[in-house]
Amino acid sequence: MILEKLHRAINNFNKTFNWRRFRRDALHLGESLLVFGVLYGIFSTLIWGVCWLLKVNYDPDLIAVAWAVPVLLDTLVKKAYDWNNEVRDWD
Repeated sequence: MILEKLHRAINNFNKTFNWRRFRRDALHLGESLLVFGVLYGIFSTLIWGVCWLLKVNYDPDLIAVAWAVPVLLDTLVKKAYDWNNEVRDWD
C-alpha cells in the first residue's frame, strides 16, 4: 500500500518534471563553472605577475572579488532573463 503510493508519486514526478530542461541547465551550469575556473586561473596569474613586476602588494581575495563578482552577476542576470522569457509548459 505505502510502496504503491510511493511508486505512483515517483511516476507522477517523472512525468511532470522536465528532465531535458534540467539536464540542459545542469550542463550549462557545469560549462559556466568550468569557464569561470579557467578564467579565474588565467586572470589571477596575470594579475599576480603584474603586481610582482610593479612591486605592488598582491591581495588574491581582493583581486578575485574585483573581477569575479561582475562576471558572476552578468551570468546570473542573463540566466534569469532566459528563464523568464522561455515558454513554460505547466500542464
